[in-house]
Amino acid sequence: MSEKAVRTLARYQEVVRACAVMNFRQVTRAVTAQFDDALRPAGLRATQLNLLVVIEGAFANTVTELAAILAMDRTTMTRNLKLLRARAAASLSPTGSPSLRRDERRRQSRYHSGRKRKRAS
Repeated sequence: MSEKAVRTLARYQEVVRACAVMNFRQVTRAVTAQFDDALRPAGLRATQLNLLVVIEGAFANTVTELAAILAMDRTTMTRNLKLLRARAAASLSPTGSPSLRRDERRRQSRYHSGRKRKRAS
C-alpha cells in the first residue's frame, strides 16, 4: 500500500472513531444481525417481527400509519409487507372510505401462520 493510501486510511479510521453516528450505525447493524440469527428458525427477521407486532396489536389502520409507527417511509413499508404477504405472514384487505387513495384504503389483517411465526420467535 502506498504511503498516501496509508495516510488516507489512517485519517478515515480517525474520523470513524470520532463519529458517533457511524459508530451507532455499526452497533445497530451488529445487534440486528444477532436478532436476525436468533429469529432465523422462525423464518423471520427482526424488522419483520416488529411489523407483525404492530399488525397483531392493531395499532395502525393504513400502510402510512404502519410506516409512521415504525419510522419507515411508505415504500419500505410496502416492500416489507409484500415480503410478509408472500410468506403468508400478513395480508392486506381493502376497506375504508372511497374518498381515500387506493393505498390508504388498505388495512392490515393477519393469517394464522404469521401469528405462529411471531409466537415462535
